[in-house]
Amino acid sequence: MSDFTHPLFRAYPKELDALLSAVPVFRYWVVKPSEGAGTRTLLSYVDSAPALIERTFRGPKTGRVLLWTTPLARRADTQSSAAWNEFPLADWPFFHLMNQTVPYLSGTTSERWNYEAGEEVSLPNDPTRRFTNYSVLGPESKAPYRLSPPTGNEPLAVPAPQFVGQWKVTASASDGKAETLGFSVNPPVVESEFLPLEKGHLDLLFGGKDGYKLADSPESLESIVRIAQVGREIFPWIMFLILMLVTAEGLLANRFYRESTPRTAVGATSTAA
Repeated sequence: MSDFTHPLFRAYPKELDALLSAVPVFRYWVVKPSEGAGTRTLLSYVDSAPALIERTFRGPKTGRVLLWTTPLARRADTQSSAAWNEFPLADWPFFHLMNQTVPYLSGTTSERWNYEAGEEVSLPNDPTRRFTNYSVLGPESKAPYRLSPPTGNEPLAVPAPQFVGQWKVTASASDGKAETLGFSVNPPVVESEFLPLEKGHLDLLFGGKDGYKLADSPESLESIVRIAQVGREIFPWIMFLILMLVTAEGLLANRFYRESTPRTAVGATSTAA
């Protein structure tokens, strides 16, 4: 059981749910979460025991503590008493959660530096430092273009950059001081989501089931390509058929054309020396 509304899991909820549920856990500490609005169970084991607990502390800036009830480490010998889980081998979810944990606990998750192409960029603006000029330079740009400085505490908005790559923003003040910001523009996520086509779609694209072949293994793919380029090899079958015909002919010849024993002519006399 997981709370996928939490910022740690919000990016890939379905994928994390499927992969984390398959992680072997041999031992864990039995922890009872304290009652109160500041405590929240984020992950649970199959028996509903807490796996990851969060506690928040109110103040000028909210503090957070995350508690795992099983170590974030593994042992090669699963029979060892020090072997608690196989979480670090859970493919990318382990790296993803560790990578999300640090900025979440440090309170920097609101600072975003990666955007999709065509998405409006919002960069943090320090109200204590007043910049009068902003210039933006993209990866495909030959010359930077200028932006109007934001008012008050509003963030700096870069309208919908299209080119994929690293962008550079230079902020300068009237006293000559300058600061360099930046952000990355990535291709849209939908471009990396690949789903297999259904049979009806394939028939529509290739004009019926005779217009394509499906391969489910490297061997079948190699066979299909070889047949399409060279054709089917029938020489061994022809030789086998010829061998069968020659053998059948020999058997029939021995059966119906057997050489008979010579007979003495009727009325012939024998002479003796």
